[in-house]
Amino acid sequence: MCGKIMLMCSGGAAILVASKCNGHYSRWVQMTDFVYFGYGSNMLTERLKKRCSNAMPLGVGSLSDYSLNFSKRSVDGSGKATLVPSNGRNVHGVMFTVPLNERKYLDDAEGLGNGYERRDDVEILCSQTANVIVASTYIALPRNVDAALKPYDWYHTLVLAGAEEHELPELHIDSLRRAEFVLDAKLDRLSRLEAIRALNAAGYVHGFPVSN
Repeated sequence: MCGKIMLMCSGGAAILVASKCNGHYSRWVQMTDFVYFGYGSNMLTERLKKRCSNAMPLGVGSLSDYSLNFSKRSVDGSGKATLVPSNGRNVHGVMFTVPLNERKYLDDAEGLGNGYERRDDVEILCSQTANVIVASTYIALPRNVDAALKPYDWYHTLVLAGAEEHELPELHIDSLRRAEFVLDAKLDRLSRLEAIRALNAAGYVHGFPVSN
């Protein structure tokens, strides 16, 4: 039977919200943590830990009645991942526990109020337990959406690497592989170099050059 687990900010207690047969995803969530649902580049653990150093994978799950595209306008002019309402569709992603005192770092990285809005009430169906877990995620503000945009190659690779790391459903991974992207000609772009470092740290083979 599915159950909804509400994470309340009160100290001292903990609840087990996910488990996996091999034990990898078994996690006691402290009440000083929140659950974050990543569906884009933050699915890659190394990427998220650069922003929130104590983030820990909790499990994989899906959000109903949304689809994923790369229409969020970035400051670098490319497209970044966002969620779009879509009846009957599902977006797969990764849940992480993040300390509440690191939420600001994630808000800053996502451009809260300028690029994305934060939703703290999304209901994620946990693939391991079939529980519904209330989590936080980020969705592009309408004024920052442009359907004509495409992601840069390195950003597309970050998303794909995170999906493969956490073994999301193969159909979802195939869909990500088929997404169109553009080559970033600015090889010294800071965000590009940071992405390559995260991919290297995760042991992901990518073949990106690091200089002109």
